[in-house]
Parts: sequence; C-alpha cells; structure tokens
Amino acid sequence: MNVYTICLDGAATLVMSDDVFDLEENGYDATSFMEDKLWLGDDLEAFGLLDRDPKMVVRRPTDEEMRHWKASRDNAVKSREADEEDDWLVYLVPVSEPDDPPA
Repeated sequence: MNVYTICLDGAATLVMSDDVFDLEENGYDATSFMEDKLWLGDDLEAFGLLDRDPKMVVRRPTDEEMRHWKASRDNAVKSREADEEDDWLVYLVPVSEPDDPPA
C-alpha cells in the first residue's frame, strides 16, 4: 500500500493511502496526482482548502505523519468503519463539512 502526504502552500494537509497511484511511477507532480484523484480536489475545495491556487506538493509522509495515519486507520478498522485493505485518508489540519457551523 502506498501512503502519501499532500502539502498545500508548504503545510502538510492530509495523509492518504492509495493502491493505484504510484508516486515513483508518476513522479512527484501534484497535477498528475490530482488528475487521478478528482474527488479529492472537490473535497479540498468543499473544506475551503482550495479557495485560491495553492502550491501543492505530493510526497512521502514523515514518520510522525505515518504514525498519525496508521493510528487513525487502526481505530477505523477496530470500530469497523474500514477494512484493513481499504484506502484511508486523514486530515492533518482542522476541517469541517461546509454545512457545519464554524467551531
């Protein structure tokens, strides 16, 4: 399973797994990543993270980011929100649904 960190304007924003996209094969170009993950752009825009045209980088996660992702996924598997083989995404920044009142 491949795990990636997406950074917007230099800030690590989310960590996600994907069994289809291969960073080494496709390069570290965020454009090709986002073309492959059109739904992700919609989510980022809905959460207000793409209000402008941020500089986006896709990279391998740091050890800390990987621990955070793994803990989140393990909790989801334990609570049966996800299966072990499911792709998993965890935001590293606070997000809320567009209809939610501000926190």
